[in-house]
Amino acid sequence: MNRTTTSRRKRWFFARAMARAYREMLEQRRRKRVQAEKRQLFAEALEPRVLFSGTPAPDPDAANEEQAQDAASIAQTAEMLDGVAESGLEGMEGLLSDSYLSEISDHDLERLAREAVSRWEESGLTVEQQEALEKINFVVTDLGGLSLAAAEGDTIYLDDDAAGLGWFIDDTEWLDEEFVGYDGYLEAITDQALEGIDLLTVIMHEQGHILGLDDVYDASEIDGLLYGGFEEGVRKLPAPGEAEGALPFSLKGRSPASVTVTNFLDNGDSDVAGGTVSLREAINQAVDNDVITLVAGTYLIQIDDGANIGTTPGSDNGTNENANASGDFDINGKTITIQGAGKTSTFIDAQQLDRVFHIYGGANVT
Repeated sequence: MNRTTTSRRKRWFFARAMARAYREMLEQRRRKRVQAEKRQLFAEALEPRVLFSGTPAPDPDAANEEQAQDAASIAQTAEMLDGVAESGLEGMEGLLSDSYLSEISDHDLERLAREAVSRWEESGLTVEQQEALEKINFVVTDLGGLSLAAAEGDTIYLDDDAAGLGWFIDDTEWLDEEFVGYDGYLEAITDQALEGIDLLTVIMHEQGHILGLDDVYDASEIDGLLYGGFEEGVRKLPAPGEAEGALPFSLKGRSPASVTVTNFLDNGDSDVAGGTVSLREAINQAVDNDVITLVAGTYLIQIDDGANIGTTPGSDNGTNENANASGDFDINGKTITIQGAGKTSTFIDAQQLDRVFHIYGGANVT
């Protein structure tokens, strides 16, 4: 299994966490100084009879000492980040356990699931549908491959690290202030929301399966909550009346949710964790029963001769390898689904360089 929680990804998580913690520390100290200054100015404006207060006057020496501590913190943070960049994470794994990287706590899951139910109720649900959402069990685990989540029976399974992309876990789940948009489709405008898959959206999507609603993949439905693929920095909401007529627990089998391939180029260095996944990389990382979701557009096949991409048609420089490194898409021994946005919307163009697919080793591709 080619998981994307690599040391590079872990260093990124660690650096981001350090930067956030540092900014929060400085913000807290700034607020304390501002409050102290306000208290002092307020006290000076009062009459003498109320000047006796239990709040001590700000100490200039203490303020200087605090500024010195800030400077020391800056230096210490920079030193730690340099160490991460230079030597990796050896000896630091305790700080970056899997539970830290997943960022999903029981408390986060409970409050987001509750908010997701509330959003569905606002769209219009029957009593039976509301009761179905209250019966859902949640399991956080490593789903492998490209899977973000899956619903089966009365259980929703969530991947522990969003297929290596990381989850955006909203601290103010009842608001959408990190996003702007229209008619239930919202795009992120803050760094935090841009950095991961919106967990609230995925939970609402999987709750839709519990309600009896199936995935849709048509190009006209890409902005809808039940669209089968997901991208970073996007929030989708139930449309009014979306669950009308749906029969809870009527879907059979497991309904997966996966990463959407939005890179049309055949980049050799693309990767899921970097948010630039190509179709070739998605095929490489897919495991049995994964769904690879393609949007409307033309996905290109290119030839890599070891140095150049897009070489002479018909030449033997990357077309005869079978490891899915170049040329046709080699799929060996996997059972996967490649789902486009419709035969008139999604295309794969080999540019007359090679065939499109090489399916062998008992692979089953639909």
